[in-house]
Amino acid sequence: MLDRNSQLERRVEKLGLFFVVVPPLIYWIYWTLNSSYWFNADPAAVYFVDSLSVFAGYSYKFVDHPGTPVHLIGSFLLALTYPFFSSQEAFINFHLGRPGVFFLMTNTFLLAANIICILVFYKTVITTLKYDRVMTGISLALLYFLLH
Repeated sequence: MLDRNSQLERRVEKLGLFFVVVPPLIYWIYWTLNSSYWFNADPAAVYFVDSLSVFAGYSYKFVDHPGTPVHLIGSFLLALTYPFFSSQEAFINFHLGRPGVFFLMTNTFLLAANIICILVFYKTVITTLKYDRVMTGISLALLYFLLH
């Protein structure tokens, strides 16, 4: 009897993982399919151009909160694509002509970071509470995502 209860409990916990991860994925898919605002209205466009300026030999110019960490992450993500180009000029022209590539990379990174945080919240609740663990874990993890 105890073994069946623990198996059922593990299945419910796994189902809870599914319910926790699906909303951010749905939001990300929606965002990816409706990308018309990527460059013109996205405030991240300034960070994109500033992160790209490092590859042209300039320093970061735009100073605002959160500033430097965002620039560094943007430059790092851009640097991941640098080996695929024959020259610095081709690299810069590609990204200026297709800013959607950068925004897709950054938002995929943000999706991964959010899912990791959501899973940590869920697992923490599952391991620490004694009653209503799965429902509370789903609620807290989704609350984090919704407030974020």
